[in-house]
Amino acid sequence: MQMAVASDGLQVSSHAVHCSSFMFYTVKRGIIIECQNLPNPGLPANETVTLLKNLGIDVLITGGIDMDFANMLC
Repeated sequence: MQMAVASDGLQVSSHAVHCSSFMFYTVKRGIIIECQNLPNPGLPANETVTLLKNLGIDVLITGGIDMDFANMLC
């Protein structure tokens, strides 16, 4: 499973589109086997969704998300 966490430093960001970076985790059998950080490139919401989908993200963890962004992820 591929997970992304919208991050501001070591904290979960309060908003996915405006986070400072995304932490990406690869999880197998409940164990994190890989971790990478990608600074937020500052793309519009629709391009951020495309980026996350192209990276194969199954789960996005964030403190908050607007309905348009959430609908684009679905």
